Amino acid sequence: YNKVGECLSQRTFSICAEVGFILYPEGRLSQENKTSRNYQSLDTYLSIPNRNRTMTTTSENHGIERSEYLWFFYDVETTGLGINDDRIIEIGAAVFSTGDVFSFNQLVYTDVSIPCIGKKSFSDVFAEFLQWIDVTVNEFTPSNDVRVIPVLVAYNGFRFDYPITLAEIQRNSLSFEAITSRSIHFADTYHLLQTAKSSGSCPALSDMPLKMKSLIDAFVPSHNYNHRALDDVKAMIKLFHLAPFSDLFSGLVVRSSQKQLQLWENRESRRT
Repeated sequence: YNKVGECLSQRTFSICAEVGFILYPEGRLSQENKTSRNYQSLDTYLSIPNRNRTMTTTSENHGIERSEYLWFFYDVETTGLGINDDRIIEIGAAVFSTGDVFSFNQLVYTDVSIPCIGKKSFSDVFAEFLQWIDVTVNEFTPSNDVRVIPVLVAYNGFRFDYPITLAEIQRNSLSFEAITSRSIHFADTYHLLQTAKSSGSCPALSDMPLKMKSLIDAFVPSHNYNHRALDDVKAMIKLFHLAPFSDLFSGLVVRSSQKQLQLWENRESRRT
């Protein structure tokens, strides 16, 4: 994390085709070997003509001139599909944009015997993940009169990734304030594609199963799909850079942290 902070404090950005910076489990910073150009300040980066910026204006509030979304594509790998019984074993995330991606990837220790296991607890990994979000939000904030809102974007996140993440937070006696204090919002690209398919607004999906692997095989066949957290994130970012999916993205439903936690609490009350 310190190395990431030191690098970002230099305010040097590499505008690449896919992935720029990756935080590896041991904390080293890596830049993939892509054809790129360097911009020496965030202001220069944001002023690129006709650039589709990562952030989207949403509303005026709290005396701030405007609020903008910063999209963090998010995925977890787990020991199974049980929200309350299974465990998260990997967290992957990356910033969605046209040209550059900051990425986070960490394995998580669990007492379940599996071949791929991390050395750090969920509490430690999730704390590092939140720190990475803080650094990234700060670097993508263009001025003091803009409030940047981090939005987690997961495929089938409303049904699985977010509930199991909240279950892990609760299981590890962590506070949900870590979510609400950062005003982390939540969105689900599966929900988006399901709505588009049901309404007929995306003919490309008419005969397409909405499984992630089916979508990647059909529309991003060059991607080497291996079902790891960061790999799934990269795949979804590639998919939503393509037409017609890029055109659908503006219709993404975004939930506030309060709304997502309320739905979680309602689920838990029904379960008990």
